[in-house]
Amino acid sequence: MRRWGNQRNCPAGLAHSVNTMTDVPTQRSTGPDLSVERRLLLAAVRGVRSLELRRRLIAWLRSIPRDLPFATLLVGLAAAGWVLVVHSEGTWFWADDWDLLFLRGTIEGEDQGLLTAHNNHWFTAHVVVYRILFELFGLEYTAYVVMEVLFHLAVCLTLWLLLRRVGAGRWVAVGAALVVAWFGLGAGATIFPASLNHVGAVLMGMIALVVVLPRPLSLLRGVAALLCLLVSVMFGFTGLTMVVLVGLFVLLHHGLPRAVALGVPPLAVLGAWYLTYGRREGPNNSENFQQPIDVHALPTYVWKGLVDILGNGSGLAQAGPVLALLLVLAVLRPGDRPAPFVSLAWAGLVAGFVQLGIVAAARFHLGPDGIGSGHYAYIVLALLGPPIALAGAVLADYAGRPLWRPGLLAAALFVAYALHSVTLMEKWQSDFTLLTGGAKGLTLGVKKAHEEGQAVLSDRNPDIYNMQLKASYLTHPSIVPKLPEGEPTDSQLLLAQSYFFTTVREEQVGAFGRAEVRALSGLAPLDPELAEATNRLTPTTNPFRPRRPELERSTTDRPQRPRPPVLESGCHRFLSTAELAVLEVQTLGSGTEVVVFSDSGTVATRLYRDDLEGPLVEWQVEGDAAHVATSVPETMMLVSFDGDGPFTVCVG
Repeated sequence: MRRWGNQRNCPAGLAHSVNTMTDVPTQRSTGPDLSVERRLLLAAVRGVRSLELRRRLIAWLRSIPRDLPFATLLVGLAAAGWVLVVHSEGTWFWADDWDLLFLRGTIEGEDQGLLTAHNNHWFTAHVVVYRILFELFGLEYTAYVVMEVLFHLAVCLTLWLLLRRVGAGRWVAVGAALVVAWFGLGAGATIFPASLNHVGAVLMGMIALVVVLPRPLSLLRGVAALLCLLVSVMFGFTGLTMVVLVGLFVLLHHGLPRAVALGVPPLAVLGAWYLTYGRREGPNNSENFQQPIDVHALPTYVWKGLVDILGNGSGLAQAGPVLALLLVLAVLRPGDRPAPFVSLAWAGLVAGFVQLGIVAAARFHLGPDGIGSGHYAYIVLALLGPPIALAGAVLADYAGRPLWRPGLLAAALFVAYALHSVTLMEKWQSDFTLLTGGAKGLTLGVKKAHEEGQAVLSDRNPDIYNMQLKASYLTHPSIVPKLPEGEPTDSQLLLAQSYFFTTVREEQVGAFGRAEVRALSGLAPLDPELAEATNRLTPTTNPFRPRRPELERSTTDRPQRPRPPVLESGCHRFLSTAELAVLEVQTLGSGTEVVVFSDSGTVATRLYRDDLEGPLVEWQVEGDAAHVATSVPETMMLVSFDGDGPFTVCVG
């Protein structure tokens, strides 16, 4: 018999290992004394001559079944992260982001501070994360999305670790973590970075649970968990639910005194913040918290939210009630499960109902259908991770043997769930791109106009969700270097110029260059010379409507209507003859300013360049004088007035 290596100089233990594990038999043995595993190991290492390499190879082959669940988890999380980042394409900053980007210390004189509420939430931790990203990446949106995805994946990884440490099976823990990771209904939380206040609060609560697991609970671990809960509430009111989650688990696992010691301080700090800062007026603060609530309807809201999350999120919309009852039954009848596992499932289920109750009360105006969607759905599903794992373990008890058959069924169901989640992500991406794409185009348009030397004349953004996206912020010296790369389309540039580089106000705007100004329609000149020149022209209809360049091009062979004469420098008197009086202002090398005296209450402007037309922008004026100005060169502007009676138009 040939031996692999020289055993005479080997220690006794190593020689024994070689004899029993790595020797190749002198004759082929296929009898029943060799297990299937031993045969596979012998076949795998038969051609390896290095003794040390053979031992390592055997150890690695034996570790594959043990490490396969964790490897599956890592692959599943990496794939989920990639899919989430891909589905962020086309989306951009929106609504809540502007407070975090512009009003928290990045612009001098606009700092709201770290403790000021945002949308009634304590946003300090969220603000800190955004400030770090802003300093490193500016307004490069992908960096913020990657941050959000990483926080989400950290929640899933922490959930897996938590389940394993309370005694859940390897595959059960992996399955629960991947269900949360691939939750497509929660794309508004897992992709949109402004939802970090929810995801960050959940993550810190999960970490606190991992910290408090060991018995007995040491002072050091208690302090660490307390700090995690404090950071959780500093992300927002979702931290309140995480305090409930951790407090319930500690109550069941460690007893009432420790639960009180961990739960009371974060609640006291949150209450103190609310009394000192939370009640103050802050960016985007909502009055919905003060709206009347029908207490008797709250259970309906909570149940509807739960079944919608489970049903719509799984793709089995009609099975939502069945899945909800399954989770409840699994917690009530857990079977022979470790006590910490059952305690964690109880805490997660109760905290899920608490979260649904908080959302139902705070967003009662949304109705029952608005409770189980978006980031609210994500929070609840993350809380239900332990009950989902427990339900999976209970179902495995009834699966029978061999386990590979129900395992294949579970894998097939998960693939179907993941594909459904991708469909939900695509829908969210499509809807959110339509919602936020204009903000990026507007930003690039402001950047381009500012680089061309045009002055910002207005900060009024007509989009109620993006009112804090102001041109004065985007052109501030501390923000300009942070703006994203890219060029706006001609339409996006004209849109930005219509909103931010044009204005109508009661006071003087400033000195600009000359322009060609014409009384286009609805105005009869009272000055004799101007009246004579105007009377020679064919009467015109009101041109203050969207132009149709294709129609104009198709009629170029028709006789062209003479245009009204250009008003000379000075003031000219007119009398209104129509419902709307319209001026045409053609800017030349730079912008211009025209002053109109009338009793008009609403003035509307629209910019035109080549074949493009900007939006109709209305301005309210209270005084007799309306200063109409634009800093956009080489552009035509139509201006309408709703006043009647005499008009005086002053041209520079």
